[in-house]
Amino acid sequence: MMLRLLLLVLITLPPAAPAMAQLVPGPGVVVLKREVLADNLFFLYSPETGAASEPGSQTIWLGGWSKLKQMPRDRVFMAQIRDGGLEGLRQVLKVPDALVNDPSVTKVPSSADLRMYVTVLSLDDVDQSTERNVLWTARSADGGTVWTDARLVIGQDNGVNACGAWSPSALIVGQDICVYYHGNSPCLGVYRTCFAPDGITVVQPTRQLSVPYQLVNVDVSFQGGRYVMVGDYLGLPTLLEIRALESTDGQTWRPLRGTADGLLVRSEEGLVFTPHVSWRRGSFMTLLFSTRTSLTDLDQNTLLHRWTIWTPSSF
Repeated sequence: MMLRLLLLVLITLPPAAPAMAQLVPGPGVVVLKREVLADNLFFLYSPETGAASEPGSQTIWLGGWSKLKQMPRDRVFMAQIRDGGLEGLRQVLKVPDALVNDPSVTKVPSSADLRMYVTVLSLDDVDQSTERNVLWTARSADGGTVWTDARLVIGQDNGVNACGAWSPSALIVGQDICVYYHGNSPCLGVYRTCFAPDGITVVQPTRQLSVPYQLVNVDVSFQGGRYVMVGDYLGLPTLLEIRALESTDGQTWRPLRGTADGLLVRSEEGLVFTPHVSWRRGSFMTLLFSTRTSLTDLDQNTLLHRWTIWTPSSF
């Protein structure tokens, strides 16, 4: 999710403070471990751990702004998760004359390289920031620090309608790279486009998926014969819930078994958004997500959470 409309007017602010939120798990969800990996992320969110990791650490990418002077140009950052915190935060991707956010990273099939998909919005379209988002991709040969050959892959015509594409989640399916995303306003919906191993050539037409309720900022994983999708639930006035769906074919979805209509996390005070599953095995998963007190209080920092959870699913 790209929060660009907040920053059309730059203002001087006092040092940002942690943005605390009151978080509770959904019915039936057991939280085995709660961690705050960072409480000083100015406006960085949309965590992604991708396919690159090291013993004792894990690579993470985030989107947004790490400091006030970067506004309103969203960009992508990279860090390492070590000892329950973040180290070595640095900028790794910026697109000329555009805002770039929502990184999703996967391996290139039959290669050691990585491929990233991101949301891009032209600076000319900032006044249409909920209607004009599209997806770009780039490739890295060094583990995700340097990204090259950045280019458009899904434009305003996404293959189903003229509502573009926003907040990708890339997943290897055989030798293809399938990218899940939600549409822009007014279409919204969750879509899937599959690419050849080059990550650019479309090999399966875009499909709008069958989901029981509206999710945005979706993240899709596959393990043990089951797809799981997590995302921000849009059935509420603000971003108060993270919900999960499951599927056996990646196209038709239902609420995750063992949960109350898919509810994983709810915020009783403040916002919770942009979830990412960094690890999953059976009924256990590690869930990363961001919280803020609001989307407009720029004197508050974004927090990055990591929960290890269990759900009583029957898979």
